[in-house]
Amino acid sequence: MQHIFNVLWVRFVSVQWHQRANGHVPGALVLDWKETGGPPVQASISTGYGTSVVKNLIPYELGGVVDLVFAPEECGAGSKFPVSG
Repeated sequence: MQHIFNVLWVRFVSVQWHQRANGHVPGALVLDWKETGGPPVQASISTGYGTSVVKNLIPYELGGVVDLVFAPEECGAGSKFPVSG
């Protein structure tokens, strides 16, 4: 369960969000999650439960898109989903 071990050693978590407007109509909510300060991260062929939930739930339930980033110095997820207003 390496993914759980890595989460326990993250020193910093940054969560940012903003709404990207499309003219006068609400457009999309953009959410960025970044973890830094932990051990080096490697993308894995097999995914854990949390990664599967993020990759599958946001598109299915919210109609959004997800971009996962696994760099040696950080990992994170960027997601964007429509806002009805």
